[in-house]
Amino acid sequence: MDPESKQILKEQLEILKKINKHFLYQRVFGTIKNLIIIGLIIFGAIQLQPYLDQILGVFSQVQTTIGGF
Repeated sequence: MDPESKQILKEQLEILKKINKHFLYQRVFGTIKNLIIIGLIIFGAIQLQPYLDQILGVFSQVQTTIGGF
């Protein structure tokens, strides 16, 4: 194999290594992003639970009041 072909192969190998590293970082940060989104949704649901209970309590009182007529 001539030196020029070896040089081209080395350059291509370096480019492939960079591409693989990029895909690895993309996968890792994508997973972290998804975990953060899921965590925020769960945190929001936990924080909103008392307000939702209050709203449902008011709604059931209105419903029993209207049902009494």
